[in-house]
Amino acid sequence: MRHTPTGASPGLFKTATPPTLSYAARVIDDALIVVGSGGTIARLTLVDLTHDSAFGATGSLVVEATTTLQDVVRDAQGRFVVSGLSASNALFLARVTASGAADATLPLVTSTFTAKPVARPRCSSAFEPYCSDMPSAGRLALQADGYILQAAQVDDAGATKCILARYTPTGQLDTSFGQGGTSTVPIPGCVARRVSIAPDGRILISGQLVVRVWG
Repeated sequence: MRHTPTGASPGLFKTATPPTLSYAARVIDDALIVVGSGGTIARLTLVDLTHDSAFGATGSLVVEATTTLQDVVRDAQGRFVVSGLSASNALFLARVTASGAADATLPLVTSTFTAKPVARPRCSSAFEPYCSDMPSAGRLALQADGYILQAAQVDDAGATKCILARYTPTGQLDTSFGQGGTSTVPIPGCVARRVSIAPDGRILISGQLVVRVWG
């Protein structure tokens, strides 16, 4: 959905274009990059939100059909780094070239972490499946040296914890970071929504606390 600059009613509305369920959309240069269900990344023109046929196959690329892509960032070479969940809810990373092809220098890399579903209190079953607890692949940020940061909430023996992982540009955990490549956020019930890098190099994670009360 596109609104006018003054916030008036939508000037353009599009639906039923792959991915059929979108988890992240970013305006990059003169295009809208969308990632979501079916492991799909798509590039849409900003003029009319149609698929850019110069990207991938008719405007989109399926990174892996059994996965769900949940975030995307662009690196200094114009490539797109995506994060998502496998069919078993394992976190993964992959990279796509600027023209919409799989990047062999960072193929789909599955981590040992399993995403933890986020509890959604006071959600009516009338809104299923959107009401269901949904695992999150977290959010991405790129450091100036090409290293990849991924913040996510993961399962830790049935409990939820937030982690920040750092990967090399080729997808290996950077063992010099934190404890073997990851750092734990010591906040029970945390949900990572965004990771950013401050000008001084410090890493900022924003999110929310989810508490479900039964009664």
